[in-house]
Amino acid sequence: MASNENSCKLKLSEFDETFSDDVAENTKLHADLYHMVMDGASDSAVTKVKETSFQFFNCVSQLLNATKVLTYS
Repeated sequence: MASNENSCKLKLSEFDETFSDDVAENTKLHADLYHMVMDGASDSAVTKVKETSFQFFNCVSQLLNATKVLTYS
């Protein structure tokens, strides 16, 4: 779940019929999506994120915030 306050992993899968905002067990709350991904991503994913240019990362972040894809999906 990504919101203005925090981000965390939810206890549901892509195959669930209904939405539930219950937080998954052993899940930490993070300040934003970036920090949530960095905490739970594989080593290769973390390396790719660290090697990504700031301009690209900033552009993608602005697009996601403007379209609210993660908030309303």
